[in-house]
Amino acid sequence: MLNPFFFMPTQAEDDKQKDRIAAKNGLESYCFNMKTTIEHEKVKDKISEEDRKKIADKCDEAIKWLDANQLAEVPYPDSFLYFLVQ
Repeated sequence: MLNPFFFMPTQAEDDKQKDRIAAKNGLESYCFNMKTTIEHEKVKDKISEEDRKKIADKCDEAIKWLDANQLAEVPYPDSFLYFLVQ
């Protein structure tokens, strides 16, 4: 008979998974907020069309990457934000 507890994740694995999900959610949220911000009337006139396009394109790229890499590992909690500055 198999031990049902054999497949239960450890606390360290749980924490690692929580950190990974939190980092991905943080990047996705940041991207959506940034895209909303650059189109806001108070900000839109202060940023050139070229810069707004660069920001929107980078955010779209990050979101697409997140969708394609659901199981990516996180070396440290904010590491996905590094994706935007590459």
